[in-house]
Amino acid sequence: MGVESSDCLRWMVEYICRHREPVKLLLCRSEGTSYEHFVHNMVEVEVEYTLRYLEVLRRLGRSVPELDGQLCHIIASGMFNGIFEIVVHDMPDDKAMRYVGQLREFYTAGWLKLMGA
Repeated sequence: MGVESSDCLRWMVEYICRHREPVKLLLCRSEGTSYEHFVHNMVEVEVEYTLRYLEVLRRLGRSVPELDGQLCHIIASGMFNGIFEIVVHDMPDDKAMRYVGQLREFYTAGWLKLMGA
C-alpha cells in the first residue's frame, strides 16, 4: 500500500481524464451490453488479488487479520465507485486528481487500521 499503488492510481485517473467520453459511456450507458458489469468485474479482480496479497503476507509470517471477502468487496466497490464519480459528475482534471489523491489517503488509512498497523 505505497508507492506502487499510488502510481497505478495516478495513471488510472490520468487515463480516465484523457478518455472521459468513452469512460462515461461505459459507466452510464452500458446497461444491457456486455459491459454492464464492468465496475463490478473490476471490484471482483481487486478482491481476488487483495485476498491473495493477504495470504502471501501470512506465508511470510506477518500477523494479518482474517478479512472476509464480502468486506473486501464493499471496500473495493466504494473505492472504485468513488474514483468514477469524477467522470459521472464531469469534474475538472485538477479537482479529479486532488479528490482521488485524498480518496486514496482515506482508504490507505482505513486499510492500515484494519491490518493493525
